[in-house]
Amino acid sequence: MKLSVLCLFACLPWTFDALAGTAESSRSHFVADEGTSVQAALADGNGAYVSAIFGNGKAYGKNVGSDTTVHWRAMDVRFGRDLSPSFFYPASLLSDREKLRADMVYYNEGHPNNNHRDGFAAQLVYANRFRRNLAVEFGIGPYLNMNTTTIDGREIDESHWGGLISAALRVGLDQYSPGLHLRIGINHAVVHDAHSSTALMAGIGKYFDAAPAYPDEGSGPHPFWLGVATGSSKTNQTMTDMTYGISLEGKRYWGQWAASVSALAEGDDGSRVNRYGIAAQGWYVQSLTDKWSVSAGVGPYLARNERASDDNFRVDGLLTFQAERLLSHSVKVYASFSRVQTFREKNDRDLFRIGVMKQFGG
Repeated sequence: MKLSVLCLFACLPWTFDALAGTAESSRSHFVADEGTSVQAALADGNGAYVSAIFGNGKAYGKNVGSDTTVHWRAMDVRFGRDLSPSFFYPASLLSDREKLRADMVYYNEGHPNNNHRDGFAAQLVYANRFRRNLAVEFGIGPYLNMNTTTIDGREIDESHWGGLISAALRVGLDQYSPGLHLRIGINHAVVHDAHSSTALMAGIGKYFDAAPAYPDEGSGPHPFWLGVATGSSKTNQTMTDMTYGISLEGKRYWGQWAASVSALAEGDDGSRVNRYGIAAQGWYVQSLTDKWSVSAGVGPYLARNERASDDNFRVDGLLTFQAERLLSHSVKVYASFSRVQTFREKNDRDLFRIGVMKQFGG
């Protein structure tokens, strides 16, 4: 299922041209204008970015056995936006070739011996276009990670905060699509009181010049959207079956921010989890074009697991990456990848959903 996330975001550069048909490339990726308000700042730093890369690497440190390779399962999926020099930092700090960007990252560290760790990071990224078709990037930020591992004979979902350090070379492929490029990157994950890892990866990225400051919210101001989605659910522990679930979501947008309330039925894996409940999430929404947007959401999830020995309702966490495309001003489709975080070292879950939303009111 995690490979589905890679396919979803990696296909954006091509599906954008085929479906949206609104690519704009007349402006440089690294030109900034002046502005003082928040809205002007968003319009000023208007380069949006997505990429998906995968590769191989090594894990080392605590609780890593003799097989330290990540078995070609390292994966980095990210989206971000350029920061405006007129709002976030002094314009004189960087040249026209340089940019600062804020990225949201889903990172899977692969499968070394006895460790299946992945998580979500936020990075501040420095980019320097030192030649017309070549640029380098360096990023750093906090990394919330979850690891399925066996310690002292007990399999657990171990959670930690750490740091994610990234470097990348971007090689332009503008002859195929404006802003398209080959991305070659290296990630180093540092986690307190747990193992570290380093991976070299390659894949595709795309810059979207002159991205809208805000996503299209429909035909009225702050309309209400109602959606239904279905897809697979996988418990992050062995001896469990993949199953299927459904969700019903209500969502409202305020510029680049949104809030949602969802009813989730995750499905029964046959042994550990048959969970359902209500989740509330706050969202950061990044528009790419007038049709496409990507977003990241986080919030509490009040849920009951009927297969738990104590089947009372408990508060879990829900983290989501999502891609959306408007079909009209009142209908859109979306695909999402979510992590249910139980905070109890067991029964965490990955959810992959595809759905449709309809606007009401406005």
